[in-house]
Amino acid sequence: MPKKLISLVASVCFVGVALPGATRQVRAQAPSAPYPAAAPLNQYLIPEKASEIELARSAAPPSISDGAEVLVLTQDGYVTAVKGGNGFVCLVERAWAKSTDDPEFWNPKVKAPHCLNTIDVNAKNSKDSYGAAQSMKMDFSDVDRAPMHALNDILWKSVKGAGSTMPPPVHRFRPLTDVSESSSRD
Repeated sequence: MPKKLISLVASVCFVGVALPGATRQVRAQAPSAPYPAAAPLNQYLIPEKASEIELARSAAPPSISDGAEVLVLTQDGYVTAVKGGNGFVCLVERAWAKSTDDPEFWNPKVKAPHCLNTIDVNAKNSKDSYGAAQSMKMDFSDVDRAPMHALNDILWKSVKGAGSTMPPPVHRFRPLTDVSESSSRD
């Protein structure tokens, strides 16, 4: 009996030590980053200035991008290629706009057009702006608390001018149907 007990204890100890090691998954080596370091600057540049301007402007509709300042990347960094006047700036970002731990951070093939609004909204919406006094009295604590028509009138006239006439609202809705009626027709 003691021999059987010793064999059993030895087997249990062996299984307790050997089994976890045998079932442990072998970890694969993490693949190296496809772009571990910066490429030469000329790989990030777009050779034709006009092509970069066109790509940058593709980020927004012509109503915005045609009047926007356009930046292009050169050997000296981003420079203004086209002066703008509408408060927007368009440019082609490179991959280094991503997070630094992103494996594509140094990828010279990434070229993403963006148009950014540089208009100071606080300057445009001062306490002296059209409708500011009225809108400050409105309740914006929850959806649909502010009077819809009055708020729309303020928004319209702040954009189109205080003397402009706001068009009548268009309400589109689908009448509710009773599910029991539609199922009885089938």
